Amino acid sequence: MNGDPRSANKNGHGKDFALGFFGCIGLHVVVAFVFLPAAIVIGITQVLYVLPLAIAFRRRTGFLQGLLIAAAVTFLLNAACFGFFIFGFS
Repeated sequence: MNGDPRSANKNGHGKDFALGFFGCIGLHVVVAFVFLPAAIVIGITQVLYVLPLAIAFRRRTGFLQGLLIAAAVTFLLNAACFGFFIFGFS
């Protein structure tokens, strides 16, 4: 890279990032509709489909970054909501 901020867009990193991020969110929606009990603890069950995708796409760093950031956000939101419902209503 030559330091030009537009050069990141030329090699498709931003598009790969968006594809990984929204692809992971899309998989979460599919899992929620197909298997509802898994949606309750999706922060943990997402390992079953995010980890193989991360291994398969480890060479595409943009896709991998988007995928892992979406998985981390999902895990943190799931943990926060789970904690709120378990300990907030006591």
